[in-house]
Amino acid sequence: MRLQIFTLLIFIGLLDLDLARSFYEDISFNKELVVNNRTVSCSGTPLGRKYTQEMYTCTDIRVDGQPVFHGNNDFKEQNNDIPNNNGCPGCPCGSYTSQPNDVLALCSAMLNAQGVHADLEAAYAPKPVCNQTQAEMRVRFYIEDGTEKWLDSTVNNGYLSHLQCSLRDRVESL
Repeated sequence: MRLQIFTLLIFIGLLDLDLARSFYEDISFNKELVVNNRTVSCSGTPLGRKYTQEMYTCTDIRVDGQPVFHGNNDFKEQNNDIPNNNGCPGCPCGSYTSQPNDVLALCSAMLNAQGVHADLEAAYAPKPVCNQTQAEMRVRFYIEDGTEKWLDSTVNNGYLSHLQCSLRDRVESL
């Protein structure tokens, strides 16, 4: 038994495990960011969780005071049969739409406005507000022909309450 514990301790030492270095606190976006001539606002309060990758969080996200559309995206650029990013079968709210909505592109634009120039791994929309019965203004963001665009829509889809942007692991130079 002692030999097994000793072997385990040596193995852990060889791995050079540093748990403090393995987890990141979520980082708040600035309270206001200008993205393509519109103001994206965040409450500035992170969710208080730890992640294995750097995670930027925008709570209570709004664009010029309006909620951001939550829904599936089957928007296709001209002459391209592949959906434009985050197709989302099984999303908890929203519906398939022929109009664009690209939260991955929104994350990328927000990170650039924040001054963060790193590779984006994924965009998450935890805690969407669903079951909307009355049509209200929602804002969509997308890229068309390499240009960032906003689209205001009056719909009864849900909307994002939080947007999280996960960065790829950064390789430290030796």
